[in-house]
Amino acid sequence: LERIDRTDVISEVLSPEVMCPPIGAGVLALQCREGDDAVIDVVSGLGDPAAYRETTAERMFLHVLQGHCNSPIAGYAQVERNGDLSLRAKVFTPDGKTVLNAHEWAGPLDPATLGTSVAVALLRQGARDLIDGIAH
Repeated sequence: LERIDRTDVISEVLSPEVMCPPIGAGVLALQCREGDDAVIDVVSGLGDPAAYRETTAERMFLHVLQGHCNSPIAGYAQVERNGDLSLRAKVFTPDGKTVLNAHEWAGPLDPATLGTSVAVALLRQGARDLIDGIAH
C-alpha cells in the first residue's frame, strides 16, 4: 500500500515480532539457461545482495529444521542498517498454544551459518517434536 500511495487505508501494521512471515515470503527468483551469456549479462544487475543474504539465511534455517509444506515454521531475516544480518524465527503448534522463538544476529558471518544457528536454537527448545507432530 505504501508503494501505491494508499497508506490512508492502512488500519494496522503488523511487525515481524507479531506476525512472522513464512520462509522466503515476497522473494522473487530469476532463472536462465546456463551458458546463455546474452541473457546472463542482461539480468546480472537485477540481483539484490541484501535480499540474497536474507533469503540464504531463511532457506538454510528451513533446511536444517527439515520442514515440510505443512510445518508451522516462520522466519524473517533482515539486513540491519549497520549491515548486520538478523534472523527471527518461530516454530509453533497449529493452535498457537505453543510457540518457540529464536532471534539471532550475525555480523560478517555467512548467512547460512546464521540460519543453522537459529535452527539449532529452536531444535534445542523442542522444535523437532512440534514439526514431527504435523502430518504431511
